[in-house]
Amino acid sequence: MSKQIKADYTVSEGAYKVLAFLAKYKFYVGEPTVIDGKALKEFIEEDVKASILELVNNGTIELIDVDSTEKTITLKLLRGAEILVMPLPPSYRS
Repeated sequence: MSKQIKADYTVSEGAYKVLAFLAKYKFYVGEPTVIDGKALKEFIEEDVKASILELVNNGTIELIDVDSTEKTITLKLLRGAEILVMPLPPSYRS
């Protein structure tokens, strides 16, 4: 199942959940942001790696670092900041 973000922007449900999770963080285009990988995995209940790679491949984010010791992921938002501030469906709100 896919979610329509904008007329020209469709992502899988897992990738949409990643974006919903990222909406909790203060993200700025071009600024690296460290997120809690364990919390992300619990939130999206999907294959985190595949969902993040989808967003990397479509040019939304850049994966900078994965720290398996600290269980953190460092991402940089490349485009689509408006996605992260749009209202999310009730099922994706915490």
